[in-house]
Amino acid sequence: MFKLEKMNVVKIVATEHEKEKLINKGFTEVIDKTHKALKLNGDGEITLLSEVTEEEMQEEVKEKKEEKSKGKVAK
Repeated sequence: MFKLEKMNVVKIVATEHEKEKLINKGFTEVIDKTHKALKLNGDGEITLLSEVTEEEMQEEVKEKKEEKSKGKVAK
């Protein structure tokens, strides 16, 4: 999935070809630090399952590492 914008218009496209067409029309690709879990159904519709920021992902990884290290010390 690619997110492109031009002034106040934002478009999300699924293919590299569509992305290149929009870039040629003056759109720029938006690099987003938000990680999204998307689901594509049979009709081609996209459903947003969850949205997680980079900071939330890093915090979760840090918590899991702390839990593992506590588990090793307790044994």
